[in-house]
Amino acid sequence: KMVLKHKKLITKNIIFGFDEFINLKGFKYNDFLVVHIRRSDFLNVNRYKELNYDDQIWLKSILRISKLQNLKKVAIFSDSIIDNFFISYLEMNGIEVILPEDENQDINFLKLFSSYIFNCSAVLCNASSLVLSIAFLSHEYIYLPSRKNILNKVVLNDAHNSYPTNLNWN
Repeated sequence: KMVLKHKKLITKNIIFGFDEFINLKGFKYNDFLVVHIRRSDFLNVNRYKELNYDDQIWLKSILRISKLQNLKKVAIFSDSIIDNFFISYLEMNGIEVILPEDENQDINFLKLFSSYIFNCSAVLCNASSLVLSIAFLSHEYIYLPSRKNILNKVVLNDAHNSYPTNLNWN
């Protein structure tokens, strides 16, 4: 409750100290969705299996959010290789795919990642604490992929209560 009470001051101070990381020089994109597909360590821990989604679920979720938010660009970050079919499928559906890590190999990952999350219109991830922390600075909510025909929205001011209850966090 103390964080929420002082969120504006906390955010202001973090942004001031984090400015170099969220204001990438020459940032050229606007109105886009950031997708963070985290698989590697999530695949190795049994209790995180619920947080792993196949490509079809990611694609369905990306297309739903893009349509809902009227977005035509998606920036994808992942700790695994993004399949060419995945990219082609999005492009066939009118979505421009940006792979920031491929385009900016000389920029520190945290700086690149933070800039994209801070400057995007919406965020889709599978419960990355790094994404949640950065998104808290400039977003009211993020989306989680869904195995059902719904969008899971996590309100960042109430994230501890708005995660789907079927996940085993203990």
